[in-house]
Amino acid sequence: MYLHGGPGGTIDQQFANVEPLADSHVWIGFDQRGSGLSTVPDSLSITTLRHVAHLEELRRHFGIRQMTLFGHSWGAVLAALY
Repeated sequence: MYLHGGPGGTIDQQFANVEPLADSHVWIGFDQRGSGLSTVPDSLSITTLRHVAHLEELRRHFGIRQMTLFGHSWGAVLAALY
């Protein structure tokens, strides 16, 4: 799973850097809550812990038993906290 930088970055800003991974990996990239195309009703409700919880929700949603996290900048912080 690819985690973009930010906060406030978007998945499309780094797409060219991760696109080659599609040749040998299934990867999931998403806009974190409040970034890019992802909306949030109340920006104060988005905390670092909530971002990490979203990663777990996505893992469960896609039925992923084990995942590799690949983060850029802020995304690397979220990967380490996860």
